[in-house]
Amino acid sequence: GGSAAMARVQIQAADFANVSMSGNYSGVNWGSIESRVQERQRNEQLGFDFNTNVALGQFFGKRINLSLPFFYGYSVGVVNPEYDPFNPDIRLSEYDGETRRNRAKAGQDFTERKSYNFTNVRKEKSATAKSRFYNVSNFSLNYAYSENMHRDFNLEYDRTKVWRGGMN
Repeated sequence: GGSAAMARVQIQAADFANVSMSGNYSGVNWGSIESRVQERQRNEQLGFDFNTNVALGQFFGKRINLSLPFFYGYSVGVVNPEYDPFNPDIRLSEYDGETRRNRAKAGQDFTERKSYNFTNVRKEKSATAKSRFYNVSNFSLNYAYSENMHRDFNLEYDRTKVWRGGMN
């Protein structure tokens, strides 16, 4: 049989920030008790996720009255094959060191994601301010960036970057 594990940590820092991290692993031959040998996993899978939300507006104090929410996320997923992707009848463990490393890297499925954003950034209206349609507090700004990188046996390199911004 195979093995698998999961771990998760969440941290809440009052009303200022929260952080979440998780990781997972499942090895070769992992599968349910009812599954037959040929139905079990034929690769090693690893994953890691990290997310945080931070209220950066609190650094400016209550007098400024700025709402500046920030999000950052990072994740990575790796799938390592048990068998040679160029010759599926041969296990990678049967090769010598250098050949095994080269074939394993060529057959590895690797995905990495990074993103951050500022959503609904705005100046809060003070209690004593008069309401006018042109007040700065009537508008909010958004900015987001994301980057995805992927490679596998069929794809040597694929990096996608996306920038977005807006005003409401």
